Amino acid sequence: MFSYYFDLALRSLKRSPVLTGLMTAAIALGISACMTALTVFRAMSADPIPAKSHQLFAPQIQNSAPTETSPGDDGFTSQLTYQDAMALMQAHAGKRQSALYLTDLALRPTDPTQKSTYEFTRAAFSEFFGMFDVPFQYGSGWSAQEDADHAAVVVLSSEINNRVFRQGGLSSGRCVEALETHSAFL
Repeated sequence: MFSYYFDLALRSLKRSPVLTGLMTAAIALGISACMTALTVFRAMSADPIPAKSHQLFAPQIQNSAPTETSPGDDGFTSQLTYQDAMALMQAHAGKRQSALYLTDLALRPTDPTQKSTYEFTRAAFSEFFGMFDVPFQYGSGWSAQEDADHAAVVVLSSEINNRVFRQGGLSSGRCVEALETHSAFL
């Protein structure tokens, strides 16, 4: 049976090679698009922290009336208000806990030749680093005392560290004009 279909394919290739090539390319493109989508789906649905995922919880608070369907279809939102996040942090309900807040900050380097930029950041508490086992190339996260003192501390990515301080390596204790910081970077 296979030899019969192989013979038909060879005859078709001899009779119209361009059409056969186009059909082969279309099938190959379809298979590659499908495999790419499956690979991305598998990578995105994987457990990012398999050793700890059973211990990590994200609270959801219904901020709207039960009859309303916004912001989510079920009335729940993944982003807490500032007041809700601070109330949960003050409750100390978990062994370790950290509120996260997406924001952007102005980055003004002390070097006048560099331009100021806005960088998207995640504000967090000191326990964040232990909860997620954040790896550092240099330095470390800040302490609970620095949280209590509202100290101006920041963790820089290696890309921002290299751009602002024009070097690879340790920049802990150096400051950026907008923020008096001691920094570590990922």
